[in-house]
Amino acid sequence: MLADEVAAAVSAGEFHVWAVEHVDEGIELLTGHPAGARGGDGAYPEGSMHRRVEDRLRNYAIRLREFSPAALAAGRRHTAHHA
Repeated sequence: MLADEVAAAVSAGEFHVWAVEHVDEGIELLTGHPAGARGGDGAYPEGSMHRRVEDRLRNYAIRLREFSPAALAAGRRHTAHHA
């Protein structure tokens, strides 16, 4: 299945091929960190890759709300009020 040059690179230790059953296994292989599974409270474990991604997305959502038209309009009114 592998091209000859890829098979040669694998044999030379220059390239690795791993079989995984689930994407979480690939995440762990590529990052060296556990992917993480949701706990009973619905949260991913602290330090897991899924938690890091979820935290980053949450922060993006918060920042996006700060720049929403309504938030910007409220900020302009607030600024104008103090001017």
